[in-house]
Amino acid sequence: MDKFRTIKERVNIIDAANKLGIDILKNNKARCPLHSDKVPSLSFKGNRFKCFSCNISGDVIDLTASVKGVTLLDAAKMLDLMYGLRLFRGKQNAAAPRRQSHEERLVQAAQVLRTCFFKWVPYAAGVWLSYLWLLRDWKVKYAPRNQGVEFDARFIEALNELDHAEHVFESVFICGVFVDRLLFFDRNEWEVRHLDEQIRKFEITR
Repeated sequence: MDKFRTIKERVNIIDAANKLGIDILKNNKARCPLHSDKVPSLSFKGNRFKCFSCNISGDVIDLTASVKGVTLLDAAKMLDLMYGLRLFRGKQNAAAPRRQSHEERLVQAAQVLRTCFFKWVPYAAGVWLSYLWLLRDWKVKYAPRNQGVEFDARFIEALNELDHAEHVFESVFICGVFVDRLLFFDRNEWEVRHLDEQIRKFEITR
């Protein structure tokens, strides 16, 4: 069995996350340390992690490498030392893992952000399209049938938000260029995730 697999099997990712300074909240969730996280979007399950905001996922070695800004090999060595597994012996393990230079960490951070962004775009487009179809459905389904009837809240939301939702979907996801989507990501990343949660709740309860 190779060293990486041994570490993944023997090191509990939640325990490692705590040691890395990540505050684990109830339901094994936490605020993602890789971006500004207003609402806990980092989830742990099956000894793996996934951020539902930036769409980064992986095992305990990936998490350590991302948080500490080191290579996967150095992250494995750090976990080996942290848990006394003694998988790396001799000269290779004599010195502490080499920390990346400031420039290397900036490059790695840029790569992580690029990956996050390009994974987020199709996700956000799917969420926005689902919301668009939902509003169109609400506008027809919950339209008042008789005069004097109180308007349904979903019909009111459809009237208020449908034009805006159509404009955003067309200007950002259909006709938009890279800069348009990047600005939308910067300003609306949390809103899209919140909208996705609301749509999922509605689909469960209907």
